[in-house]
Amino acid sequence: MTAHSEGMTHEIGVGLATSDVGGQDSGFALDGDIYTPTFYYGLSLPSGLAFDARLGLGDGEFTLTTGEKTDYESTRLDLRVGKSYCLSEACDWKIEPYLGFNSFSSENKLTAFGTAVEVDQDRRKIPLGAEVSFAAGANEFGIDIQLGYKFDESQKIAALAVDQDAKNDWTPAVEIFARHTFSNNVFLQAEASYVEDDFEESGGPRSATEETSTLTFSIGRKF
Repeated sequence: MTAHSEGMTHEIGVGLATSDVGGQDSGFALDGDIYTPTFYYGLSLPSGLAFDARLGLGDGEFTLTTGEKTDYESTRLDLRVGKSYCLSEACDWKIEPYLGFNSFSSENKLTAFGTAVEVDQDRRKIPLGAEVSFAAGANEFGIDIQLGYKFDESQKIAALAVDQDAKNDWTPAVEIFARHTFSNNVFLQAEASYVEDDFEESGGPRSATEETSTLTFSIGRKF
């Protein structure tokens, strides 16, 4: 493999992600619909090194077993640094191994037994993965496979005096994407991703599995 090198390139973009959240939490089904405006910045250096940052501000709801809706908000920050390598002589095939940092926090407000309840969740991960892509003219297609080491997660419910920490764990994620770049360097991109997070209470019996499927459509520009 040879390092993929070209001039310094910046990318900025905005998009909208729609997520379907399922799974189980202590025997109860999870059913959430989240809409997340996203903001993206990427930097590629002549050496093949690449850095990108993405901020997502989620808003949506979960449907309780009673049929009532919750008020859900979240903030997610993804940072990563990697290096791009050519897999073919024309460099139309590339691979980019990377290491990153992910911070996630959410607030889920609901009413239980006539009492206002807020569930606060915080999660930190170190993602390790690789993105493989293929370029054909103005079009690019790729797949991103990742394992994230979750080293910090807590869930708090102040009204019920609940303060739980999860065990450290590895969580899988996969994403496929397609991009079309116009002659003025404006691009349109579509992404489909799947992430699974398990929660096992450190020193306690509670367990949960959260499965999130997301579609993201974005527009941006390279310069």
